[in-house]
Amino acid sequence: MSLKLEIVTPEGIVWQNDGVLAVSIPTSTGRIEVLAGHIPLVSRLMAGYLTVTMPDGSVQDLAVDNGYVNISADTISIIAQAAVKIEDIDANAVEEAKEAALKALEDAKNSHDDTEVERLEAIVRFAVAQELAKSKRNR
Repeated sequence: MSLKLEIVTPEGIVWQNDGVLAVSIPTSTGRIEVLAGHIPLVSRLMAGYLTVTMPDGSVQDLAVDNGYVNISADTISIIAQAAVKIEDIDANAVEEAKEAALKALEDAKNSHDDTEVERLEAIVRFAVAQELAKSKRNR
């Protein structure tokens, strides 16, 4: 029995497949493994990495930012601020973006611009999630 998985961001559908065996998801209560027949669940998605196992045993890893996960009737719907396939991550670009955001974050904190602080923290958080996911793949 397989699962349907859909990952959506504000930019649109990032990943979709109707034949998934299992998905490991970082939630606010810890990492969960979802298999066919899982109980219905709605949970906060935490920045980190998803591991999607296909019926042939192959694995697809994706970096995700915060959001929500809904599990219902063998369907997993993930709504995230951002998501990217591991093979699409440019480690150098991620590191540069993270460093620039950290520098700008210090300036924003000093100017007490809460909206800008939240935006920059999201950039840093997703950059760290991408680095984590990429390093997992390289182990």
